[in-house]
Amino acid sequence: MNNYWAMKTYGEWSDIFIQQNIIGIDEEGIDDDYRNYQQNNCPITNPRLERRFKQFCKWLNIGDYVAVGTGQQTHFNLKMIARVISDYEFDASITNGARHFRKIDILRLISDPIPVEKWSQFQRLEFVDSNDFMDTLIYHL
Repeated sequence: MNNYWAMKTYGEWSDIFIQQNIIGIDEEGIDDDYRNYQQNNCPITNPRLERRFKQFCKWLNIGDYVAVGTGQQTHFNLKMIARVISDYEFDASITNGARHFRKIDILRLISDPIPVEKWSQFQRLEFVDSNDFMDTLIYHL
């Protein structure tokens, strides 16, 4: 069964995502494959941030759908719909962008991003109910 997610990122990163057919996250200090950290040696001390890494690295699956948006803290501007096509990967050599990433198949690219008010308070990555995801796409696209 496929899951549905909404991901908010920076405008520059969304361009990298599109160019490289990836989605990703990163955080200073998370300098290794997230799966290598044990519960007691994970450098993440913020529980919300740790949850985001768990979601992205462990709970997001091949075949899941992701609505990617950009915007400030109180905005979500839908820029693309993608399907995850790879497991989580980590590349320490990346210096400009997400070292923690997954490859995607871009299903729909939106040249003029569409504001989605009900997702405006979302953090970096949020699980979305399938009904909410479909309803949002039908309404906004």
